[in-house]
Amino acid sequence: MIHLGGIIVAGAAALLYNVGVGQYGEFRTRQMAAVPALETCENATITKTSSELRRTVSPLTGLVEKAEDRCAWNTWLLSPSSAARQCSEGDRGEECSPLLAPGTLYTFAYRSYVNFEESGAIKKALFHVPTWMGFIGVRRGSLAVGEDGKSVTLTDYFRKRFTPTTITWEGTLENRREEEDGMPRIVWTSSSMVTGRGKSRETIERPSISEKLRQTPWDIIKVEDGIVGFRRGDVGMLAYATEHGAMNMVHRSAFNFSLGYLKMANIAIQLSHLGIVFWQADMFVDDIPESELLSTASFS
Repeated sequence: MIHLGGIIVAGAAALLYNVGVGQYGEFRTRQMAAVPALETCENATITKTSSELRRTVSPLTGLVEKAEDRCAWNTWLLSPSSAARQCSEGDRGEECSPLLAPGTLYTFAYRSYVNFEESGAIKKALFHVPTWMGFIGVRRGSLAVGEDGKSVTLTDYFRKRFTPTTITWEGTLENRREEEDGMPRIVWTSSSMVTGRGKSRETIERPSISEKLRQTPWDIIKVEDGIVGFRRGDVGMLAYATEHGAMNMVHRSAFNFSLGYLKMANIAIQLSHLGIVFWQADMFVDDIPESELLSTASFS
């Protein structure tokens, strides 16, 4: 029989831990948001190669968390590529349009703007129970280019408590060489959402909010070394990268850091066997409204 005093102490410890993690996640998100979304950082002197940029993506959160790394990404995205320099010096031929490689799969690497999802990813990595019991991303999204080199599929993966949710956008790659800026872009044409598994699996075609979010096309601003950069209107910039080399590597330092996460979350994990954390989660998490459900990692 579990002593009542022990349960109270354990519950208080879990509550304090989760409150602390919640505040930490919001603090780190504010630090990330301080980096401008569509500009280089003021007095920015940090530059990184594409290989170095790949290593800035945390294997624990899937985010670029450090301000200096985010500044380096912005600098890279806004600097001209070799293809752009060729275009400015010569004609607007096929060779100077930075198009996506047909049949290539890219994985989400960076976005210059932040919202509650960055905070959620950090808190999830720290075993924040209300976050785990809510609506969370389960892995980084992907962008697949069709074999025809024109069709594009963007997929994001989530879980609402124990229900898997996949949101997919279909789009078309447009060269736009005849336009004034000559900038190629992805125009999103449709969206769908799949929830549940097995007999409970449900597909929702063209959910209203995701349809609204897809109205802004993604301009391709840079393609270099397997990394493609986009500008999403006035919202910010994004980068997707092929999964090779350093992008797919889990470093020993990150592994050691994850051990620190596990130690910090030890109390909360043990309490889950008592059911206390589930009671606490219900205090913090209500049903997720559709507006929040469809505010996805790429489009929110």
